[in-house]
Amino acid sequence: MNNGIGKKDYSQYPLRPTGDTLSEYEGWKNWPNAQWAWEFLRRNPDYNKLCMEIESENLDPKERNKKLRKEFGLPEYKHCMEPFAENPPRFQTAKPFTRSWLRFRKENKFPRKIKLTLDRGQVFMRFDVRPGGSTAKSLDSQIEAAKEVLRGFEQRWLKRTNTLAAKDIRGTYFFISLLRLLDFVDYRDVTGTRKPTNSTIYRTLFPFTLKEERSGESALSLQQSKFDKKFQRAKIRAVGYTKKRGYLDLASTQGQPPAAIRWTPPNT
Repeated sequence: MNNGIGKKDYSQYPLRPTGDTLSEYEGWKNWPNAQWAWEFLRRNPDYNKLCMEIESENLDPKERNKKLRKEFGLPEYKHCMEPFAENPPRFQTAKPFTRSWLRFRKENKFPRKIKLTLDRGQVFMRFDVRPGGSTAKSLDSQIEAAKEVLRGFEQRWLKRTNTLAAKDIRGTYFFISLLRLLDFVDYRDVTGTRKPTNSTIYRTLFPFTLKEERSGESALSLQQSKFDKKFQRAKIRAVGYTKKRGYLDLASTQGQPPAAIRWTPPNT
């Protein structure tokens, strides 16, 4: 089947930035959250691989979009080389939990054990629809009580995430530093044209985390090891945002990413 995919010339689009300078990321201070999500998703190796498969195999549009929804939370196809502004992607970010169970037959099968997995920020609640059931509350009362509990969980979640944001990141500059790290390492590993150490990369991209350094050879060796570890932690976080849960969390957040800019980056 030929659905027209594969005919577009994606070589017209610029290659991904090398990570050298902030000027490669035009308008990054004002990117909407959907664009942050897209920038991380398009750096996901599995998504890049899928784009190449789609371009080469002419997949049926329905099967293609089904795969995109299931694996990447995208209802429609957008090639990883396309910039955000050209046909901005839509993300499935607020899908309600609609699975329910009601048992009224085979009384000897009660109680029924249900296994489920909860992701971050998800809550499981049980309701009793039997009049005068074990809860001794009407359905309306249960729903109102559940609303209060959910609001409490929501406030705890927001407080927790905002606290972590205040401690762990310095606003949008932190996110652009994560993107630059991914691009810097990818360019270094693919081309081999430059080989700065991981410690040097970290010092360059995350200057706001640096403290006054001690002098001396032993101190420099210790600092090298320390920043190597910091680089690895930053890389893990950067890769985490390229995963489905990471970029969908960004896409679902209103406004700018957590902890909006509170630090002015250097002119690099």
